Amino acid sequence: MAASPSAFFSRRSSKLCPVLNFISSVIGRTPLCFPMRNARQQVFSMSMTANVFMLRYVLLQSLLFGFLGYAYAGPVPVPKDQTSEKAPLVPKQPTLEERFASMRKEAEAGNVNAQWEVGKAYDFGWGVTKDVVKAVEWYQKAAAQGQAYASLRLGDIYMYGQGVNKDVVKAADWYQKAAVQGVVVLAFMETRLGSMFEKGKEVPKDAAKAVEWYQRAAAQGYGLSQFYLSLMYENGEGVAKDAAKAEEWYQKAAAHGWEGNDELNAYTTLSPDRDKSVAWFKKGAERGNASAQYRLGEIYQIWMHEIYGYGSGMDNDNDKAFEWYQKAAEQGHVKAQYSLGEMYRHGKGVAADADKAIEWYQKAAAHADAQMQKIIKGAIKETYAQGEVSARNGTAPSGSPLDSDIRLITATRIGPAKLGMRLDDVRKVLPAAKFERTTDGEGRALVAVKLGNEVLMVLYAGEEHEDSPIEWSKRIENIETFDPECHTAEGVHPYSLVRNVEKVYGKAKQIMVSEIESREFIDFKNQPKHFLIRSNYIGIFPTDSARYTTKFKPDGEIMSIAISAN
Repeated sequence: MAASPSAFFSRRSSKLCPVLNFISSVIGRTPLCFPMRNARQQVFSMSMTANVFMLRYVLLQSLLFGFLGYAYAGPVPVPKDQTSEKAPLVPKQPTLEERFASMRKEAEAGNVNAQWEVGKAYDFGWGVTKDVVKAVEWYQKAAAQGQAYASLRLGDIYMYGQGVNKDVVKAADWYQKAAVQGVVVLAFMETRLGSMFEKGKEVPKDAAKAVEWYQRAAAQGYGLSQFYLSLMYENGEGVAKDAAKAEEWYQKAAAHGWEGNDELNAYTTLSPDRDKSVAWFKKGAERGNASAQYRLGEIYQIWMHEIYGYGSGMDNDNDKAFEWYQKAAEQGHVKAQYSLGEMYRHGKGVAADADKAIEWYQKAAAHADAQMQKIIKGAIKETYAQGEVSARNGTAPSGSPLDSDIRLITATRIGPAKLGMRLDDVRKVLPAAKFERTTDGEGRALVAVKLGNEVLMVLYAGEEHEDSPIEWSKRIENIETFDPECHTAEGVHPYSLVRNVEKVYGKAKQIMVSEIESREFIDFKNQPKHFLIRSNYIGIFPTDSARYTTKFKPDGEIMSIAISAN
């Protein structure tokens, strides 16, 4: 009979028998393995059925091969650590000094690009001691071989006198070479050179060269140069007189001027050449261009003394300024409308008339941007504060354009929102405003009136629940504003300095801290009866627990102005 599997394994290694017998004893009672004392000894399983024996055999075989695999397996190979190998070395980069030395050799051998680079190295001190004289030497060598940027840089060096004596003639020559070599010279520099040659400033006067430089800049679409070129054709300076060409270049300049080119307007408005300044804007003004009319008004009103100097005989001409401002203002030009208001207010070029001034201020404000509106509203405040308008006493004159001022504070209203009005009525008179529910932190239900992202005013209409929708039928009992643009007829507004408010309403009588939320309120001796003015935590109190004082910080401000029906 063939040997059993157990006997087979026992012959392979007698050391495994105790282990196998232990496992066998766990499964059944019959030992499966004995140490072989001779080659003929057989092992039989006499106490088990064949089926049980086979079950043991399968289980033991699985356990045994797993055990042998673990016992005799070699160590798991560890992957080679790729990071342990040294990374290849990055080639060493040459220093600036080494690069300069190498480039210098190439430059001396006649390499034009190397000559340009060596020039820059000396010019800016890259790898060598800065030396503009040597830079010029190498730039000239490169320029002689057609390096256009070297010519351009030489032009800058001589134009501004950078390390060499300033020489506009040499600068012009180098700029011209750069232009011929295909490099675009900045238009403003070309215009500057043209002006120098036209006037003979720092260079010999040469109208033909002036025209040449103006033409270069004009071809780049530079409005100022186009205008100067139009004048050269109109007057026949440096070029044959040609009215058609003059008009052609004038129209091109106008397309870049007045409305769309602040640089052109600045140059021409502030030009030291009076005739050119006046000629530029007068042409447009006579053609009906509102912006040109406004600029011409500026020249006559403001710039005469500043351009030509006091005592030069060039006095400002307010009459002409008023004339041109009025033409532009009637076409809806906002700045002209404001300037016209200023002239009526101060009596320049026209008899002083505060009501007319406010009328033009208001027309300007209707279409002005936010910044301009602040300027205009400040002028309106000052006009009323100076007592130039009658029937003040905290309210605007009946029928005055100021009645429509949405930021005027009186004893009964702020702007068009009046005490006693329904919330829905305010919504109708301020169609551009947004109305949002808010609260004061004490549980009162309020309505914030917003223009854009800014809160114009806050309304209280006796509503009880801050979480409830706005009750549009409710009547306004209190209006408060924190907007510094809101103002009384005397010019008092949120964030006014207390010392300035005292000039209007008398001395501060008392600063009081409320028990709830520690809010500060300030009373002035002669403030309007229905005003409640909140201060911006400015009080100087004798103790931490004190609630009343008459002392305040020197730079103290008021925070808000409220009016109440109570």
